[in-house]
Amino acid sequence: MGELKRKHEITSAGWRAAVAQLGGQPPDRKEEDRGVAAIRDYLTPKEAARALAIHVQTLRAYVRSGKLPALRLAGERAIRIRRADLDKVLEPLVPQG
Repeated sequence: MGELKRKHEITSAGWRAAVAQLGGQPPDRKEEDRGVAAIRDYLTPKEAARALAIHVQTLRAYVRSGKLPALRLAGERAIRIRRADLDKVLEPLVPQG
């Protein structure tokens, strides 16, 4: 790709603009940006925060306080949140009853 850019004197911004006009996605896009994360059962904190439209630090506070269950990968610091558990932090706006 770099060779083609140099050969045809196309900048990164120009290349991305051309791809956007064609309606495609550049090949270096992350899987999560293509919607692949939407079909996985376990999400990273960043993906889960994006799904709830909250900041990742807010999501981590929910995990620390026990509002949101999370799982730790064996032997690592990384955590994952089940997609099905995301509803546990949502409450009705008006109390029912």
